[in-house]
Amino acid sequence: MTEPTSQSSVERQTHGEVRCEVVDDHVLVLTVDRVEKKNAFTPKIAAELEDALTRLDDDPDLFVGVLTFAGDRTTAGFEMPLFFPGRQRERAIELARQMLQCSPTALRHTIANASVALDENEPAVIAAIPAMDKIVQATDDFKEGIASFIERRPAKFTGR
Repeated sequence: MTEPTSQSSVERQTHGEVRCEVVDDHVLVLTVDRVEKKNAFTPKIAAELEDALTRLDDDPDLFVGVLTFAGDRTTAGFEMPLFFPGRQRERAIELARQMLQCSPTALRHTIANASVALDENEPAVIAAIPAMDKIVQATDDFKEGIASFIERRPAKFTGR
């Protein structure tokens, strides 16, 4: 896994690489780069992607991750034409910036609840809400959200 570098200053990695870039202090952009093989994964790429996702999970200042692919192709199985070709990365970062307007703690619990929905059933999801709600309401972000609403200003969430 590497931080962004100038392509001319480094030799291309034959087994590909995952580059990481922090955008807006809280968004980790992961770029899979093995354009010579249509960004097909290798053990090296899988390991670097795992490291990058662990970094996203462990770093309290990183709230959102964006997965991108170098060149004009994603790896087989990831072909999802959601946006105009050539604008996927920019659109994903725009969406990440929108997510930054929400409390990171609340986002984490929303995702966790969605995971419960996938793994279990609706009653399990409903049963999980009070515990998650209690955790979220005890955070500084919850207090900031209320204060920003009362003061009619944008919230400044910290993820705490």
